[in-house]
Amino acid sequence: MLSGGSTMLCTVQTLLNQPLFEDAQILAGEAYLDNIINRVSVFDCPVRGSAIDKNIIEHGDLFLSSLDQFIDSPEILLEFICTLIDCKCSALIVLDINASLITEKIMSHCNRGGLPIIMVDRDISYAKIMDTINKLIVQRYYHALNGSKINMLKRAKLSDIEKLRILESINPKFEQFIGVISTKGTIRSSVTENELTASFMKDSLSAYIVCDDYHYFIFSHSQKSRLKKNIEVFSNTLKSYFSDHTTGVSMLHPNTEIDLCLNECEQAMNTAIFLHENQVTYDETSLLQLLMKLKDAPELYRYYDSMVSAINTYKSENNSTLFDTLRTYVRCQGSYQAAAEAMGQKETTIRYRIGRLRQILNLEDDIVQFHTCASVLVMIEQIMCKG
Repeated sequence: MLSGGSTMLCTVQTLLNQPLFEDAQILAGEAYLDNIINRVSVFDCPVRGSAIDKNIIEHGDLFLSSLDQFIDSPEILLEFICTLIDCKCSALIVLDINASLITEKIMSHCNRGGLPIIMVDRDISYAKIMDTINKLIVQRYYHALNGSKINMLKRAKLSDIEKLRILESINPKFEQFIGVISTKGTIRSSVTENELTASFMKDSLSAYIVCDDYHYFIFSHSQKSRLKKNIEVFSNTLKSYFSDHTTGVSMLHPNTEIDLCLNECEQAMNTAIFLHENQVTYDETSLLQLLMKLKDAPELYRYYDSMVSAINTYKSENNSTLFDTLRTYVRCQGSYQAAAEAMGQKETTIRYRIGRLRQILNLEDDIVQFHTCASVLVMIEQIMCKG
């Protein structure tokens, strides 16, 4: 399983997750599979003098080698390995045909120096290996670069022109209206991840970006009705890409309000997590989503504390508080009978307690306001418990 991605740079572990490497063996450096791969090189040239010129190596290089050139001079192989370690290379991939040259001494150096050695079948061509690595590097840098733009759109105060400029840099073909889906979850496999990436590469009006463990799917269209339909259709396919996920869907906005889309889908996702649901679409009329947006505001909790303190000054005959009754009454959707059954009390007792609550809250003559206040207090309590 692939997690939502602690980093979007290409690591050795990312490479090993690819189908081409499903039978690869780690000979050394297993503790350093999080090494970042910046580029790939082949080293199969004959050795003369020193094993390799340090000046041609850069931090994060991954080397491929059959090790043929070291068959008659295994001592130079150790020198080569030490050079890769000194230059902080990401890994060495060797073919199984000469893997016996990797001695215990070399493995020990690699385990101490942080250089993974990966053995692959001799029938796997360098071309396939390099193509897989280069595609991963490009894909990961794409996510890292555009992920920084997502964060800028979410957090910076930008003008409409600046927002459009950033959007254009992500995808110059974005249309007038925008909608965003944000998902956090576990992608089923590297194959599924590649399929997901490929499908969005073919869609000229959308973009797929992974940022800070979140998968952002940005959709656009010149017509709101078509945009809404596209988002609905894709939302229904998420379970085919993710084995488990929580998803928030924004409302549709003009592209200059991309920041609003990002904030809405994040808020919707927080609500989905709170409700233990897979997916929630942002609703500007939802009281719960409004309270979720205010969950870090101290005023919300001061309001809750003052109201509950007033309510709980009265104790009922079995030492439960009036707030216990209020909570059950709300959960039973205002039904006296259902609340009485849930609490093992007579319905007249529940009616009396609710009447007492309306007196305490000074809402005896406003049943609508009382129900709103009761719902808000219970929702705030739930938010506090979740927090």
